[in-house]
Amino acid sequence: MSNSFLRRIMSQNKLVAVASVACAACCLSLALTSSVAVAAFALALGGAGFLFFSLSRAQTLKTV
Repeated sequence: MSNSFLRRIMSQNKLVAVASVACAACCLSLALTSSVAVAAFALALGGAGFLFFSLSRAQTLKTV
């Protein structure tokens, strides 16, 4: 799923909100689990959230 596709179906604010929730879910699940599989999934989710947040912020800075 590319960032341009996500920007077409979601507003900038909604994309940042979804990315923030993904990062928060990552932090919460890492704090509560001792399973390596759950931790790996949480880190993948948090990493995707971080990338989407970073890419959306970079796009905002280009347009300003």
